[in-house]
Amino acid sequence: MSGRFQLLVLLLWNWLGLQIVTEVNHYLSAFGIALHLDLLWLLFVALNLGRKVGLLYTVLFGLLAEAHLGGPDGIWISLYLVFWALLVTLRRHIQRDSALQMQFLSVFLQGLLFTLLSVFLAGGQADTFAYWQRILIEGALSLVAIWLLCVPWAALQYRLLQSLGCDIFADVRTD
Repeated sequence: MSGRFQLLVLLLWNWLGLQIVTEVNHYLSAFGIALHLDLLWLLFVALNLGRKVGLLYTVLFGLLAEAHLGGPDGIWISLYLVFWALLVTLRRHIQRDSALQMQFLSVFLQGLLFTLLSVFLAGGQADTFAYWQRILIEGALSLVAIWLLCVPWAALQYRLLQSLGCDIFADVRTD
């Protein structure tokens, strides 16, 4: 199948995942915390698909995140593009079949992404202890969730594309 079909399937699949995380965050808001699983949406695409499909996916999903999550204009798409480019650069050095490598990479990059978001979105709260205490709790929960979910989520995406007849490594071999 074509790269456009892969792009559409992954956009819909990850948008569904974003909706589920948003629903979980709705229920967690009673405790004043939220999960941030942004790297789940980028990990498989950046490590396994071609650059053209991956870049287009990242731009489109960044626009979806901009509309869905809010924040300053362009923050989600900018951060997603930076982290996609970083993952594409690192993919030669990563063994995609090594679950431990993928988990360590995703936790490290999610922590970096979460730290950048915390600083950018702090506003006037940056000097309060309560803000940083909440950020520490959210970061710990998010990193544990990323550790547990990154490999199964990537495997689900791979199996989804494989069951639909997509050769996901065709574009990567030509990059």
